[in-house]
Amino acid sequence: SALNKMSHSFHMCMSRQLVAEACIRSSRYDDAKLFLSDAVKDLPGNFDAAFALASFHLRMMFDSDADSCENNDALARTLLLKAAKMDTTRSGPFALLGVWYESQNDEARAKGCYQKALAIDPSHPVAGRGLKRILSLDELQPFCERATKQNSPVNGWAWRCLGQKRSWVDGEDSSAVICFQQALRCRDIQGQGSDSHEMFYLDPKNTSIVPVRESGETWGELANCYRRLGKYSAATRAYEEASIASDGCLSPSTCCAWAQVQLDLGLYDEAAEKCDVILSSGTTSPIHQMVAYIESEALLAMAKQDVQEGKFGLCLSHLQKGIDRLNSLSVQFSSSENFYCVTKLLGDLYTFAESLPSYVFILSSFSEETHDDESTFLSHEVQNQMSFIAKGEEAYMMAQKLAEIEGDSDEDYPYLVASASSDLGTNLLAQARVCSAALGEGSGGGTKTSMFDMAARSGKIMDLITRSINSYTKAIDLNPHDASAWNGLGTALATVDPLLSQHAFCRALQIDKMLADP
Repeated sequence: SALNKMSHSFHMCMSRQLVAEACIRSSRYDDAKLFLSDAVKDLPGNFDAAFALASFHLRMMFDSDADSCENNDALARTLLLKAAKMDTTRSGPFALLGVWYESQNDEARAKGCYQKALAIDPSHPVAGRGLKRILSLDELQPFCERATKQNSPVNGWAWRCLGQKRSWVDGEDSSAVICFQQALRCRDIQGQGSDSHEMFYLDPKNTSIVPVRESGETWGELANCYRRLGKYSAATRAYEEASIASDGCLSPSTCCAWAQVQLDLGLYDEAAEKCDVILSSGTTSPIHQMVAYIESEALLAMAKQDVQEGKFGLCLSHLQKGIDRLNSLSVQFSSSENFYCVTKLLGDLYTFAESLPSYVFILSSFSEETHDDESTFLSHEVQNQMSFIAKGEEAYMMAQKLAEIEGDSDEDYPYLVASASSDLGTNLLAQARVCSAALGEGSGGGTKTSMFDMAARSGKIMDLITRSINSYTKAIDLNPHDASAWNGLGTALATVDPLLSQHAFCRALQIDKMLADP
């Protein structure tokens, strides 16, 4: 009977579509095309068969594993238009027509098709992602809000866009966290591989770019929100999930943020390791400046731990590696960025070498600039150590100049110069202490061996202390409420005027009663 014949044709049509899907998954595209074409012949008026054939030809336009066909472009559009006319209440054809027009750089028609698809199905994952590529987050917000009101398992794109809007535009990380969490519960974000049209989630104009798992990116965005909210434990767990979801292929910016969290948590080795991975990728980008800075901070913290454990050689290695990282920035980005923070950190790395015993520098290269009458009485390793620390003086002076250059346009100018001046005073005082210790400070035996006595006997030490006092004084003039500058001034004055030194220490404690150094 006609009914049985119709039923048989329907079942054959459905069966051929299922077989075609299996052929597509196994990259047997010729067989898939044959089965889909036969399915349309079995039931010419069936929407599902017509749409499956149309989407197949659209897939062939972008699939690099498929044999190219000159007719695919025009045929895909024709079949999609035919499917759209078959059933105007179905959103799929309009969404894929948007993909087709977008691939032809016709954004106006692509936008219209995506909007038509979302008018029929507000949560359509292909149309939503397509419209996101065309519109700004502000323009996309109404579509996302409408999609999130639907009880749909594939509206993760809308939740993610709302999260990006809350976080990037509005600065509301607390509400963004909720949006990202909702997105990660949706099948189109978390369960990738379950949608036959998943390949159309990507930008059709950049099919050569290796796709990144959306769940990994969303976990990374959630982790960044936690980081800005100060929830470091939650951020760490989210970053770990992001790494798992993306098979360890996180973006440099996400890895950089993860390293910053580990640095804040005191996981210095892990932070430095992540930065090493990014910097060894072979490519350069603006994010590399921040990565190198974070790694240098981690290396300085590791050096401080090394000193406490008596690992002086390893400490010097960490200091030198951090210095090399920061010096490389001046080569890569010197024309585009202000290096105030970089040069100050560079000075910190050089200055910390005061904590090391001089014998660690016995194999270091000696700078001819340290030659003077008094330097001839210093051992080779002490001269190398002082030469190393003196490079920090140059870095702090450069930081001062950078801050002064921006003086007219930066309201924080006095504080920036004051901070650099205070650090410069500390560096000069460190050089004086190293020199004084090498000349016999604290050796006892009834001789005058205090640093006060050393300053009176050595013109070099007195010059360093005088310059240190001047630097601290400049910092205090610019920022009278800087307790660390007052404390440093007291330390420097102790070698020349103990009474005035007490006044400086008292002033430091008045400003900051928790200051431990005085």
